[in-house]
Amino acid sequence: MNRDPLWDVPVIDELDNGNYYPFGPHSRTSWTIKAHPQMVMENGVDAFHIPYIHGAGEVPRIVSAGPTSAGHIWESVVSTSYGAGKKKTWLTPTGQIELTLSFLLWGVGLGLANWPSELFAARMITNPTPIDDTHSELFWCMTTDKGDDTGDQPNEFSAKFVEHQRKTVTQDFFTWANMEVLHPPNFAPEEGKHYAALRRWAWQFYPDLQKPQRIPDASRDTRGGNGEV
Repeated sequence: MNRDPLWDVPVIDELDNGNYYPFGPHSRTSWTIKAHPQMVMENGVDAFHIPYIHGAGEVPRIVSAGPTSAGHIWESVVSTSYGAGKKKTWLTPTGQIELTLSFLLWGVGLGLANWPSELFAARMITNPTPIDDTHSELFWCMTTDKGDDTGDQPNEFSAKFVEHQRKTVTQDFFTWANMEVLHPPNFAPEEGKHYAALRRWAWQFYPDLQKPQRIPDASRDTRGGNGEV
């Protein structure tokens, strides 16, 4: 692209303060997937697939979603229920709990998901890297807060939570591999606003020759949320 990088790779200080388990073979992996990197990042605004693909009891609610003042960073804040509709699960032994999660994107190649301490403080990093026109390598790692543990080897609950989330990520692969890109996209009314906003934001990271001359505002679309992006 004939220019310097637009920003530096972020440093996540809290992962270096000794409170989180270090990354190791148990908590990092990579997959070759049939997907564009942006498909992975759009999960940050795709609340409605959660019950159908991942088996959640309720659809999460997007509290806010949009670029930060830095411009190249996107933040989604999502309210969700764990254990919805169940008396208890291994993750929610005392019953359903309400949580607020945050998802940060640096461009379309780096994502950070944050779980709060009310459940189990955890951080998940995704780094989808294009291989060719249709495939990407998805690098993934995750860690949790140690709590009272003084060792570096995750305890049983931490290891189970990380493995659970690793499997959850793979549940999206089939959908991405079989998605068909439509112009304009056929958004449902409930999802058009945030999807379109993220896609307009993401155009800044592509070479100028790939950008459309006009990026319409789907939030003003009168066709029930479908917009050209």
